[in-house]
Amino acid sequence: APTPPPPPPLPPPKSPPLPPLVPGEAPAYSRDDIQDEINSAMAQGRNASVYILPGARLAFSIEVTCSGKIHVSVRSSGEGATLDGGKSSKMFYVTGGCSLYLGVLHFVDGRGDFKPHLARPSVARPQRSSGGAVYAYQAGDIATKDVSFTGCDAEDSGGAVSVSDSGDVSMEGVSFSECAAGDGGGAVIVEASGDVSMKGVSFSECTAGAGGAVYVSGSGDVSMDSARFSECTADYGPGGAVLVEDSGDVSMDSASFSECTAGDAGGAVYMGWGWGLGTVDVRRSNFIVTDSTISGCSATLGGAMFVESVTTSVLRTTITDCYASIYGGGLYSTGGRTTLSNGTLISGCSAPEGRGSSLFLIASEVSYTLPAPAGRWLPNARCEVYREACSYGNSEVAQQAACLKHRDNCALNLVENLVGPWYCQDPTFVQPCNWNSTRGGDPSLLGEKLY
Repeated sequence: APTPPPPPPLPPPKSPPLPPLVPGEAPAYSRDDIQDEINSAMAQGRNASVYILPGARLAFSIEVTCSGKIHVSVRSSGEGATLDGGKSSKMFYVTGGCSLYLGVLHFVDGRGDFKPHLARPSVARPQRSSGGAVYAYQAGDIATKDVSFTGCDAEDSGGAVSVSDSGDVSMEGVSFSECAAGDGGGAVIVEASGDVSMKGVSFSECTAGAGGAVYVSGSGDVSMDSARFSECTADYGPGGAVLVEDSGDVSMDSASFSECTAGDAGGAVYMGWGWGLGTVDVRRSNFIVTDSTISGCSATLGGAMFVESVTTSVLRTTITDCYASIYGGGLYSTGGRTTLSNGTLISGCSAPEGRGSSLFLIASEVSYTLPAPAGRWLPNARCEVYREACSYGNSEVAQQAACLKHRDNCALNLVENLVGPWYCQDPTFVQPCNWNSTRGGDPSLLGEKLY
């Protein structure tokens, strides 16, 4: 019998179908597909929406750019898609009022450095070298949800994300790992922008010159809900994990800081004004920490926290095993008011003898609202003159600088108030010891250890 013919070859496997797209959403299989959709949207005066298949990996040798006043959404689903900068490029640059939403994406090996052949004439070097993955300058709102950033770095600031002169910044369920910046904000920097909101955001092993994980300057209110910081480092500046200056009110709820280090002040958190990258604009901000933990952090001043010229409230929070090489093993407070309450505990922290193992205060007030934790709770403090915060405005920058520079002199000396060269402020109503001879006190107590 004749041999039957072989069966016909099987058809090639089909690409997995796209899941249902949001109306108007364009599929993207490459970096160029994203750019083409944004270009079309800007030309047509509409918003841009892009979907990337789960499991896809898109390589970038130059960033996607949006320079029109539109809203851009780039998302995946399920396991998410990966955007790879190959240690040579950031992924997004948004400006001109463009708003950006990123969802269910994984950014890896983004790089923010200066490329002269790509630089736009109006964009200066520090801007081009900021933001290892995302750089927003004079943009709209920036929002990210269920996104990860791994191994991203920037020559200047914002190892993963840099936002400047833009709108609000919101992050939910976002993680940053091993991100770095040469200057400020190992993971994120936000300057001269709107409110900053972070929910369920984690930072691990991020490094920068200042603000090891997050640097916020000259912006609106800052809220961090269930944020996690682990082994973040500020190499030479303040804020081992977080540095906030010249901004609005700051709140941290259910946050945790572990093994963070600052080369300057605030092993976990620095909250103050005008450290270096920002402007001199003294604001009377509120700083509220609730249900949080800080452990194993270190700095030169304020092993856990350094707060300057702000009103601070710490509730149901535990600070343990932190270290300051100069002053304030747990908390260093200068020129403001701090309230510890609802069982807040500072325990096991250390500093050189007589320099505030738990607390160190200069020209500031600290109070504890009962109930206190069980056991003895006394700060390792010295007798000094508690003075009002330095509060000179923008028109008196020299007086403000002198007042801050000579806080220690003013704390240990009885001098005329509000005159140069020290510009010591008036004594506060509450004092740690009776140094006032007009009230039967002894001025020789100044500088002596209280406990």
